[in-house]
Amino acid sequence: MSRIARFILLGYVVLALAGALLLMLPFSHEEPVSFLDALFTASSAVSLTGLIVKNTATAWTTFGKLVILSLIQIGGIGYMSLVFLTVIISGSRGSYFIRVLTSGTLGTGLHEVYKMVKVVIIMTILFEAAGFLLLLPGMGPFHALFHAVSAFCNAGFSTYPDNLMSFWNSPWVVLTVSFLIVSGGLGVFVFTDLWEKFTGKKRKLMLHTRVSLLMTAILIGGAIPLFAIMDHTILSHMKPMEKFLVVLFESITPRTAGFNTIDYTKLSEGSLFITIILMFIGGTAGGTAGGIKVTTLFIVIRSLESIIMGRDEINTMGYRIDKELILKAFLIFTMMNILVVASVAIILAVEETNLTRTFFEVVSALSTVGLSLGSDVSFSAGFSPVGKMVIIVDMLLGKAGILTFVYSLINVKRQKVRNPRGRIMIG
Repeated sequence: MSRIARFILLGYVVLALAGALLLMLPFSHEEPVSFLDALFTASSAVSLTGLIVKNTATAWTTFGKLVILSLIQIGGIGYMSLVFLTVIISGSRGSYFIRVLTSGTLGTGLHEVYKMVKVVIIMTILFEAAGFLLLLPGMGPFHALFHAVSAFCNAGFSTYPDNLMSFWNSPWVVLTVSFLIVSGGLGVFVFTDLWEKFTGKKRKLMLHTRVSLLMTAILIGGAIPLFAIMDHTILSHMKPMEKFLVVLFESITPRTAGFNTIDYTKLSEGSLFITIILMFIGGTAGGTAGGIKVTTLFIVIRSLESIIMGRDEINTMGYRIDKELILKAFLIFTMMNILVVASVAIILAVEETNLTRTFFEVVSALSTVGLSLGSDVSFSAGFSPVGKMVIIVDMLLGKAGILTFVYSLINVKRQKVRNPRGRIMIG
């Protein structure tokens, strides 16, 4: 299994390097670009993050932007393609690894894998085509195509110098991009399940779908009033509809799209704190979003509830959650925190920087969000080569997934011998 995980990680590294070489071509950029900055941009694109060290609108030619767009598209559907290739190469062990990566939401046969890849491609084309048509009147062909792909893939790259700040009060653009972000974040499993339920092929939705929809609604619905309270000073001069569009987009884009319709450097500390939490959580397993995933958070919360209530098992919505799934959820949650702390510590050690902005940037990178407290480029654009490499590694690890990273480091073996029970005082 460690070999399979390393193969997936290596795949993203190779894609990033290939993208960087293409961006280094003379006809890819409008201004001088170092290889590190090209690698940073390519890594950000293929990981669907959106952090930039060069302004996408002005630094890259049309060819360069097409390279970035291609990397975003590969990142959006390439993850499932990599899993598919893994199954072909590794046989039954690949099927087991799929269950590890998707937390038990897939079947084990090759038929399910073929079906999954087919649905991913079809769904991607349909949603991006719909987004393109909806954005076309207000943006024009190239901008509409770029933003439709970037939004559905939760990438956050924009061909406008100020991202989407020019459209902050445009209901058509804000609602269309928001719809694409949420749709991409929910992912193929949810939409396939909804379609089968709608067409009568099954009687009830999977637990994964129900949890994903519930948590998504709670996080978006809960964040809207919080942002409205925290940012009341910024919102005070706006009309009611404009206020709603701003706080709605604030609630959606951290999970994990990275577009912005307002200047994040002007937000209150409270808003930044909420945004960091939303970025850390991310979207749904099986979608294009990053973070620990809403399903992981759900299992962690229900596990803590069961411990407090003295229950031996977690039962929710008529189902029992396996202990193996619970342990994986806590592993993801814990490892994400460790990576955040380690990355922040390294950057603070090598850079003369601000803690809040560094913390924000690291979580944005690891959760593949793309929001930043920089000006026209990301805050990490001012980092030294070491600091930029930390962010690059974070973006690629965030895209590959925490479980993939863990399994790439170790060989998972079943324990054959049980040692005597030991007791340690805690608390």
